[in-house]
Order: sequence, then structure tokens, then C-alpha cells
Amino acid sequence: MTIAAAVLIFGGVALIILGITLANSTFFKVMFIIMSIAMILLGCVMTYFVFLLKEQGDEEPNLFLYDSNSGKNLSADVLTFDLVNKRMGFFMSRVSGSIKEIWTGNLFDNDEAFDGVDELKSLLAYKMIYDLADKDIPALWELYLNASPELISAIAECMRNNGDEFGKYIVKLHSSANGKADKSKKFLLDNKSYLENKMFNCAKNNIDKF
Repeated sequence: MTIAAAVLIFGGVALIILGITLANSTFFKVMFIIMSIAMILLGCVMTYFVFLLKEQGDEEPNLFLYDSNSGKNLSADVLTFDLVNKRMGFFMSRVSGSIKEIWTGNLFDNDEAFDGVDELKSLLAYKMIYDLADKDIPALWELYLNASPELISAIAECMRNNGDEFGKYIVKLHSSANGKADKSKKFLLDNKSYLENKMFNCAKNNIDKF
């Protein structure tokens, strides 16, 4: 639509020049000028409507910034850890049937679930580990203890992709747990604020990708 508007505007200007230089009579010159003005005005109106549509929220909903009440993405200034955590909970429910399914499979192998955005994988990795410390419920710790080494390694790899080596400690703790969550629980509870910070900054620094 913007290309058509530009063609009309420049075409109108060209028509004025041609009318003035080539028309043999005053009548034809006036007709050329009238048609030119009409084309320019139409092009301007089309341009106005293009910008109006953009102002009204003609954009993809952002996972963390979209506001269902206004139907628009809010400013990144409103982003908080609580919002990131809440929206990641929504994301988990959207891509998987249950928390158990997330821990017993390996969702990280499914690129389509993340729309090709690697940073979403990092956020899911942080969310899974953060929930262990935040919720601190036996059923969730049981899922962690019974998770495959491949899944834990995938979590560590996704954290590493965010420039973070925190995951290697998770791998070590998981492999040496022997069915007991005590050491992992203490470590994650001690580092809960660290996980919050990493999770928030991962979302904030890549906000345009979601």
C-alpha cells in the first residue's frame, strides 16, 4: 500500500511537469494539473491510512508485553520479573499438556514449539529450575530426580546459550543425587535470586524476539 501511495505521489508530480512542458493549450495544461493534484492527494490519503493502521496496533503480540485489554504491546518499561515468570507459566501450558510432560520428555528438541527463538529455550530452562526452588513441592522435586540425564544436559545447554554456566552445577547435582533432593534443594534455594535475575534479563535483553 505504501508503494502504491508513493507511485501516485511521484506520478502526480511527473504529470504536472509533463502537462506544463508538453501541453499545447491552456485547457490541457489545466486538465493535467487537476489530474496531478488528484493523484497526489490520493497518495497522501493512502499514506495517512498506512500510518493510522500502524498506530492502532498492527503488530505481532509480544509474549511478555501484550495487553489483552488494549489489544496492544505495552512499553518494555513495564516488564518485571513477576510478569516474565507469569507469562512463562502461560507459555509452558501452551506448549505442553502438563508439567509432568515437560519433565519426562525433552521439549527442547522441538524447535517448532519455540518458533525458532533460542532465547525462549533459555527462558524455559530457567523457569523449570526456578520453579523447583520457588514452589518447593515434593512432586516437582520427584520429577527433577527422575528426569533423564539428556533433559538435564539440555537445560544446562540452554543456559549456556544465554552466556551462563549455572547449568553445569545442575548437571553435577542431578547426577550425584542418588534419589535425594537435599543438596539440589539447598543449592537452588540459595541461588533463587540469581535465577530470577538471569530469567528477567534474558527476557528484557531479547524482548523484540518474543
